[in-house]
Amino acid sequence: MNFQKTISQMLSDISCACPKRDAVVHTEFGIRYNYDRLSKEIDKVALGFLSRGIQSGDKVAIWAPNVPEWMIAMLALAKIGAITVP
Repeated sequence: MNFQKTISQMLSDISCACPKRDAVVHTEFGIRYNYDRLSKEIDKVALGFLSRGIQSGDKVAIWAPNVPEWMIAMLALAKIGAITVP
């Protein structure tokens, strides 16, 4: 059987399998996210986007430097079905 998973589904799978494994390490600021923390942050940001009226199919630009929060915002938008505009 051949099927494809979304990024959100793959992240959920690895968060369940390896919750304490490093997912993101930002050496410049000394920030570390394991998969459990990353998943929780993505969920929190996704709920924030939804509470501000962003819906599946909406296009959203993210203006931020190269920091973990940018990636979290992008993954949160993907989780709710919104589209990140580069």
